Formats: sequence, C-alpha cells, structure tokens
Amino acid sequence: MTPLPGNPRVVGLAGSHATIGSRARVGAQSGVVPTLEPGALAVGRPARPPKKVFREIATPKRLAKRA
Repeated sequence: MTPLPGNPRVVGLAGSHATIGSRARVGAQSGVVPTLEPGALAVGRPARPPKKVFREIATPKRLAKRA
C-alpha cells in the first residue's frame, strides 16, 4: 500500500480500494467508496457531500409535518 501524502491518520482501511485526494476532509465513521476528489468534504456512509446528506435527513421530517 502506498502511504498517503502529508502523513494523515487512516483508520480501518481495508485494502487499496479507496482513493482520497489531497486535502480532502472525511467525517468520522464515513465510508469512502471508491474515490474522494482533492479538497472535497464528505460525511456519512457512503461518504457524500454534507448538503446532500442533510437534505436526505430533513426531507422526511418536512413531509411528516405536512401530513
């Protein structure tokens, strides 16, 4: 396995199936599959942009209020 630049802390990496770009930020317990672009921010499992994750969480709550 090739070490990542900048000596980042990598926990629970299984094999070399994930590529995390330079300066990418990944939220705790996020699952990166398969590539995260340089400078990106991702959270959740699978890792996605935060805006998309929070929209998916908020939508059912808004729909419940309408019912």
